[in-house]
Amino acid sequence: MGTLSIYGVISGVTSSLFVALNGIYTKKALEMESMDSVKLTLHVNVNASVLLMVPSILTGQVETRCRFLYYMF
Repeated sequence: MGTLSIYGVISGVTSSLFVALNGIYTKKALEMESMDSVKLTLHVNVNASVLLMVPSILTGQVETRCRFLYYMF
C-alpha cells in the first residue's frame, strides 16, 4: 500500500485545477469558433506542437528521438 505525500496531493489538486480551467477555456473557445469542435481541435493541436517544439529542441529531445528512430529502423 502506498503512502500519502504532500507532493502527490499538490500534483493531484493542480492537475484537477488545470483540467477544470481547460474545460472553461474549451467552452469559451467553442463559442468563438461557432461551435466547430474540429476546427478548435486543429487550433489546439497546432498551438501545442509549436509551443512544445522550442523546449524539445532546447533540451535535446529532438536529437535523442532522431537517434532512436535511426536505430529502430
